[in-house]
Amino acid sequence: MRAVSILKIFEVISINKYQLSKNKNKTLDLLNNVDRPGIDALIYWLETFNFFESPASTKYHNNFEGGLNLHCLGVYDIFSKRNRKLENPVSKESEIICSICHDLCKVDYYYHNGEEWKSKKEHPMNRLHGVLSVDILQHFIELTKEEEAIIKYHMGLFSVYGYVKEYTAEELHDAISKYITVQVFASCDNEEAHKK
Repeated sequence: MRAVSILKIFEVISINKYQLSKNKNKTLDLLNNVDRPGIDALIYWLETFNFFESPASTKYHNNFEGGLNLHCLGVYDIFSKRNRKLENPVSKESEIICSICHDLCKVDYYYHNGEEWKSKKEHPMNRLHGVLSVDILQHFIELTKEEEAIIKYHMGLFSVYGYVKEYTAEELHDAISKYITVQVFASCDNEEAHKK
């Protein structure tokens, strides 16, 4: 029984090079379907920095090489299905942009010290999350107001009371009142981060 448990733990904390490559190609295929000025520069930046190799965290979900990209693809799978059931869904481009780019704040935030993944102590990600992802993304492409709100508020209440305090409960409430997709996306992100 113990040997099986150790094997299952190992499967959770790593993915092979083939899967890393497959995930990268899927992400690039999705982003190549976005027809906006600056998308090529964004893709180049993602490939140049460690988006495709980075973990999604050091101790929580997807804390292994390629975990960030895998998480973003998982969010895309969940959000695209839920979005299409909404009365006023966002476009396919918006599904892709929000899902793949909501955690751009984590690019170049993690490094591997030879034994484990660590985070950079002086990185702006320690003070901002969704807001930083929006700022980074807007250097490359223009966002709609709804896309900006979805990405900015994707941490939901975690960025009001816990993780990093980057907006108020009232600001979150106003964003959800204006765009139901803000709450839908935040639940998709949270669900994907907690799936086993």
